Amino acid sequence: MIFWRLAATFVSLAMCLAALPARADVNEFQIDWMLSQNDLALASSKQPGRTVRYDFRLLPSKLYVSDEDIVAVDGTKLLPAGSQLYSMTGPAFAVCSQRAAKAPFAGAKKRICFRDDDGDANLDSFWMRTPIQQALGKGEWLIMNSEVPAKRGRVSPPKLRSISPDLAEVTGELSLSFALNGNGTVAGSIWVRNGGIFSGYCVPMQRTAANASEQFCLVRDLVVRGINFASPNQDDRRLDILFPQRDVKVRFAIKKGLLSISVNGIYLQ
Repeated sequence: MIFWRLAATFVSLAMCLAALPARADVNEFQIDWMLSQNDLALASSKQPGRTVRYDFRLLPSKLYVSDEDIVAVDGTKLLPAGSQLYSMTGPAFAVCSQRAAKAPFAGAKKRICFRDDDGDANLDSFWMRTPIQQALGKGEWLIMNSEVPAKRGRVSPPKLRSISPDLAEVTGELSLSFALNGNGTVAGSIWVRNGGIFSGYCVPMQRTAANASEQFCLVRDLVVRGINFASPNQDDRRLDILFPQRDVKVRFAIKKGLLSISVNGIYLQ
């Protein structure tokens, strides 16, 4: 059995801000997670303090539902009508189921993934994976990073309908936290449930007043504004968080070992 774990590793701000490769390896994939612009807008209205933390839903960037049963070319019943399929990263159109189906569908015991191999926008191959969240009972399943197996089954192209990511049956959990230090520097951290903390110092942008500064943190258009950080009364200090006015992609950088797969970093884009 491959053991999954999230490593509590500190990474520099440069790693947090570094762009991920534009194309993932053709044989690797993970859920295409995002922080919704709507959720970010709601979070930005919270009362700021010296240390603030915001909890977010990780939603699939694209969510689909099957309008009919999905059946393999050999007749195997894979997923029933109404099943949700989450968009995956990578150069090819790929989706995976997240919630277990009911017998007699194969998706009752295994997660089913589909991919468009010939680039015609139709899903034509599939493979099965043991659902990590059921095996471990923890949150590591949300990474779902793995390799596409060379040997895959053939499937009759399913009829999928795009629906709002807000309707996702299974979501991940992520938190952003920011702490204002006495010298005006801000530390920003990313948390995942049942996982590790990845943090780094934010980068100063400009001083907007004698007792205030702006810094970008974790992603370039996420601005952290420190107010009154020079005040002798620490209670006067606070942070204002200005979130991007767009959806933010979330990527997990994976470190693969001989017997384990761990998270080496979390990126916002």
